[in-house]
Amino acid sequence: MKWLRLGIRHERIAPNQPQQNGRHERMHQTLKQETASPPERNLRRQQMAFLRLQRSTTRPGRTEALQYETPASRYVASERRFPAKLPASQFPDGAHLRRVSHHGDVMVGGVNMFVSSLLRWEGRGSSGDGRGSGPVRGYYGHVLIGWMDLQKLTLRPIGTGKRQ
Repeated sequence: MKWLRLGIRHERIAPNQPQQNGRHERMHQTLKQETASPPERNLRRQQMAFLRLQRSTTRPGRTEALQYETPASRYVASERRFPAKLPASQFPDGAHLRRVSHHGDVMVGGVNMFVSSLLRWEGRGSSGDGRGSGPVRGYYGHVLIGWMDLQKLTLRPIGTGKRQ
């Protein structure tokens, strides 16, 4: 969630359509095969396995794309520095701001609903005050994260099919 506050845009693919992101899925397959099957005994050893793959000259896959150089030799550090303090979240105009509790729930229209433990203590916006009919849109910053139906007491996150 901090990435959103830094201006990094989240891109979604359609549910159950990994082919829409084939290169990324292939990278995870290689990463898992080469470093985590089986996983190392502790975090230090696991990190060492990741570093070995990063420096490897015989890594499987598209070595031609790097002219047979290692990923580490092509890495260039970003000139952009991580800020000491994250910028405040920007919500859509008219959004009602609410604080997510330490349990991950939020109060909307007199109803306490679980949203996500990832949003603990974070601000969150909604498109309505919960007094009207129909689902209430929930936002984290400018990103729509799902719909809350206060009559049915259900939450439908983005990526779980069509909203009702």
